[in-house]
Amino acid sequence: MRERENIFLSAKEARRVFVMEEVVEGRITVREAAAYLNISER
Repeated sequence: MRERENIFLSAKEARRVFVMEEVVEGRITVREAAAYLNISER
């Protein structure tokens, strides 16, 4: 069995992961996610 490894994220990276999970789960749109993260939709 593989040993578990810890992954450390900056606050900015953690926020991106959270917002992308929201998109995948269908709770927010890509447009909303882009607005939350202050990035383009592309």
